[in-house]
Amino acid sequence: MRMQYPVKAAAILAALSVITACASIQSEGPGTKNSPYKIRIDFADAESCEITGVTEDPTTCVDPEAGFCIGQAEWVQWESNPSGIQYEVFFDPINGQPLVSSGNGLLKRKIDQSAPWVKYKYSILRKNCDPETDAYDPHIRVDK
Repeated sequence: MRMQYPVKAAAILAALSVITACASIQSEGPGTKNSPYKIRIDFADAESCEITGVTEDPTTCVDPEAGFCIGQAEWVQWESNPSGIQYEVFFDPINGQPLVSSGNGLLKRKIDQSAPWVKYKYSILRKNCDPETDAYDPHIRVDK
């Protein structure tokens, strides 16, 4: 699968982790820093470059019928499955600076509240894998 980048790099940089931003978010509970909106990245196995899918947090997914999740959160966290796999999340093809997971397979970011209300495509790639054949390109939506 070829890596496909979003068209509007500036909008994606503004969105940073790009999930839904809610007008009134509580200080605790789903979508907060201590309990972020979670996206699980499913790898075929612990050694494989193949990503078999992503699974969004069902407690904050507003419209699973849309074919992608509309989350409601101020914070998002990607997690590898199996745990401990390092990967990169690409939002900006111009800057070329991916968001990089920690050694334990976690990547957590705060969402920019001024992110445009649109559907975004981004790419996930395991460290040291081929972007031309191994990238996975899910969609996510920012909605207020």
